Amino acid sequence: MTVSSAHLCRVCGYFSDDPPWGLDGCCPTYEYCPCCGVEWGYQDSLPTSVDRFRSEWVQRGGTWTDRAVPSDGLTTNERLRRLSTHREEAPMTDLAGEIIFHPPTAGGRRSGPPTGEDYFPTATVLAAGASERDAFSIRVHLAHVPSAMRWTPSTVGVLVPVSPGSEAVVAGAHLRVYECPQVVGQLRLLGSADETNAHAPGIARWASAEITSLRVDLGGILDPAVLRDVTDLVDHAEPGIALDLLCDRLLDANAPLDVVQRGRLLTVGRAMGLDETVAFLGDAPAER
Repeated sequence: MTVSSAHLCRVCGYFSDDPPWGLDGCCPTYEYCPCCGVEWGYQDSLPTSVDRFRSEWVQRGGTWTDRAVPSDGLTTNERLRRLSTHREEAPMTDLAGEIIFHPPTAGGRRSGPPTGEDYFPTATVLAAGASERDAFSIRVHLAHVPSAMRWTPSTVGVLVPVSPGSEAVVAGAHLRVYECPQVVGQLRLLGSADETNAHAPGIARWASAEITSLRVDLGGILDPAVLRDVTDLVDHAEPGIALDLLCDRLLDANAPLDVVQRGRLLTVGRAMGLDETVAFLGDAPAER
């Protein structure tokens, strides 16, 4: 019998009649799993928090948690094996952006810019060392028929959200646009198309990873207790609050940040729509 992944607890594999995160994977019930005790929608929002909760639960014996609910009769291993046959996929994240196509004389499309509403190329995040091998599939919805060498408003989404590197597709990012091995244009992502950018699963995972990396980088500047609180918030799927705490303490300390640190904090904040949180970073020149 095939078990729908939408009905499975992400931590232990328990089957719930009411999908823990809804059939669309975006509407958690915030109920507690009777098997492992995780709160759906809070303690299982990120792969890191899922892994940590599962590890701690298994170390305690992997026993049934809610005695008021009859056990499903399965062993811990039988439930966990269900998870190995499913891979979580976040919904496509739509971001408002602009695309520009290179002319044929500069390596662009021989037939000129596409004429349809939807365009399905591949892309990489514009970064040193990135190549066509790292490309992932995207959908670009064009506001109007584009002209070569002019920026055209568009809506951009990742077709397969679990593609390597695609979690860096956030507001502020720049992408190379490919057709086969050929770079035919460039995309710049400006912000969320539906004002839910801060809650998009791909954005949250990427932002959490960036904040965790920055926490380590800022270890010599901020109090260890503050950094522990930041880590705890990230682990509990609260990257926005974690960033707010981080920035608040940096502002209080008038901390000396270099250009890279300042730029990364600005990018994370703007990607999640938290411009006010990181606004102070643009007020003063960064140390070099």
